[in-house]
Amino acid sequence: MNRNIFALTLLIILSAAARFIPHGYNFTPIAGMALIGGAYYHKKFFAFLVPLLTLYATDFVLNNTLYRSFFPDQEGIIFFSSFMLYTYVGTAAIVLIGMGLLKKVTAPRLLGSAVFSSILFFLITNFGTWASGMMYPKTGAGLAAAYTAGIPFLSGHLISNIVFSFLLFSAYELIIKRNLSTVSRMHL
Repeated sequence: MNRNIFALTLLIILSAAARFIPHGYNFTPIAGMALIGGAYYHKKFFAFLVPLLTLYATDFVLNNTLYRSFFPDQEGIIFFSSFMLYTYVGTAAIVLIGMGLLKKVTAPRLLGSAVFSSILFFLITNFGTWASGMMYPKTGAGLAAAYTAGIPFLSGHLISNIVFSFLLFSAYELIIKRNLSTVSRMHL
């Protein structure tokens, strides 16, 4: 495996550990992981697989430990829950944003991609909450109520997406530049 791909994969996996540290609502690295995967994996399969599999692994642990009380009707191990579907669709959409908007990574493009990702994720996941029919009536007013109720969670997601995106992209660039300088010195 190419060292850059190994470093990228390791960075995504390690950043997912932030989900296990106490944090504010939606202040997690997931969107940043999806953006960097979309931007830097040359094979589309890995661009989707690594962030989504990492998200699933952390969801699996969290749903069966910390969030277990949210599943009172489910016995045994929780492998998947219906609410996760829209989260994964939203995350896959963020990978696509990374692929499309970050072919050339610049600070303004990264900022724009992080903001756009947050808004799109908000729209997808709150639509999913409404579509499930469990919390809101399936009416226009119900959809408006779902989006209104989601607004307090948007700010945490937006801020974390910007912070983690810049941290992940900066860390990756530092790793790559360090590897390149090491290779250059070895050839002198």
